[in-house]
Amino acid sequence: RLTAPMRITPEALAQIKTMVPLAPLHNPPALAGIAAVTANLPNLAQFASFDTAFHAGQPKVATTYALPAQLRARGIRRYGFHGLSYASLVATLGDSLPERLLAFHLGAGVSLCAIHNGKSVATSMGYSPLSGPTMATRAGDIDAAAVLRLAAEDGIAATESNLNHRSGLMGLS
Repeated sequence: RLTAPMRITPEALAQIKTMVPLAPLHNPPALAGIAAVTANLPNLAQFASFDTAFHAGQPKVATTYALPAQLRARGIRRYGFHGLSYASLVATLGDSLPERLLAFHLGAGVSLCAIHNGKSVATSMGYSPLSGPTMATRAGDIDAAAVLRLAAEDGIAATESNLNHRSGLMGLS
């Protein structure tokens, strides 16, 4: 649903809040910023752009997990992230953009994106920014059974915190 820039309205805020599980490191601070601006400048129009939008047109083969239909119907799919970065790259290259491009977003978060004719066709990040290559504080890809074991032994909140905040290069150091 959040595939194009939109004006911040109560409905838009509600939609963004439902997506916090997809981007737990990004959405809460963004929501706090929106709230702070609204509190101080209530008549100022605010707009949001979404990091998953660039990947929204990917073919189903690139976004579908091998799960039963009733689980996929709950929104469990590959969304992809860093789309604002990749969209900027496509716009910057303009006429110099090759037909096929494998792009890398390298920073505290890391992802790869296959781009064909300026459109995302596959990306390394999935349901959340936690998947993909090892990052600064995120584990990256890890076997689901290992996550289930950690959740069973340490609890869901501790496991989420460990995988997002204390893993990756930080966890290896």
